[in-house]
Amino acid sequence: MKKKKKMDECTCSFGAEIIEKHRQAVAAEIDGVIQSDDIEYIHRMRVATRRLRSAIPLFQSCFSKNQAADWLKQSRAVTRALGEARDLDVQIEKLDQAIAAVKTVQFRPGMRRLRLRLTQKRLSIHNHVIEAMRQLQESRLLPRIETTLAPYLVTPTGQPPSLPLYQLAAQAITQRLDIFLACEASIFDPKNIHELHQMRIEAKRLRYTLEIFATLYPGECKSELKAIKSVQELLGDIHDCDVWTEFLPEFITQETYRALEYHGHTRAMNILRPGLQHFLQFQQQTRAELYQRFLVEWQSWQQENVWPQLRQIVSAPLDVYPNESATDAPREQPCE
Repeated sequence: MKKKKKMDECTCSFGAEIIEKHRQAVAAEIDGVIQSDDIEYIHRMRVATRRLRSAIPLFQSCFSKNQAADWLKQSRAVTRALGEARDLDVQIEKLDQAIAAVKTVQFRPGMRRLRLRLTQKRLSIHNHVIEAMRQLQESRLLPRIETTLAPYLVTPTGQPPSLPLYQLAAQAITQRLDIFLACEASIFDPKNIHELHQMRIEAKRLRYTLEIFATLYPGECKSELKAIKSVQELLGDIHDCDVWTEFLPEFITQETYRALEYHGHTRAMNILRPGLQHFLQFQQQTRAELYQRFLVEWQSWQQENVWPQLRQIVSAPLDVYPNESATDAPREQPCE
């Protein structure tokens, strides 16, 4: 089996700075997540762990194989532990906005019942979030990462990027861009719920990868990152509507069974159902509007040559070294 060669000092120092930045971002949110007085703590920590996980594989050759695998495994566990809590926080927040905006009094009981159930579920999983923070602290993952990175962080800053660093950046960004654009074939049918969701995931991965290397390029790829962020956010909002659309009919059925079990009849649903049906229709209408907006935006990005321009930006530094071989970056599967 071919042994993976170690990265050069410049690349490892660059990677160590990136990983250290995200390590600090994770550490900064632990107390806030435990105290739970603001839902943004969980959001920021979840994003920080994802960015940490995006960076580690790119620079794993700078560390031992076991170290990189351990860092990924434990940071992934934190991301997953926060996932359901964050999703519920977002649902409750959006539902609060909908309740505040609704003008028909008859719609409020059903929407408030939905909020009650979501709040109950959120409270039921809070101990799981606290336990995840306890495990993170006891594992000493973050101090161990800091100790491993320390030798790479003593290198004087301001040194010019090396060719291997440019090669790694170009290959990693291009791979992510290829996978992202492979999803385009499925976006023109609004029924492709899974495919649109997958494209959102690939946009997020492309964004995180580009953010890692953006400082290597003129203008730090700000316009390209803005477009990718818009793709991620629009498709994320569409996915949120799809989740509601799937969940609400099931919720109505569950509440009907609860009413029958508790009261012996389902007349209470006459009060609750109008608001729940209204909220379902609102999500379906919002989804349709968001989807049309996404198609318009996508056409605009195509006309502006955003994606070819990104390829040109990341490949430009390599033109100075036309005979050099590319650095190996971790391979990913195409969009499916």
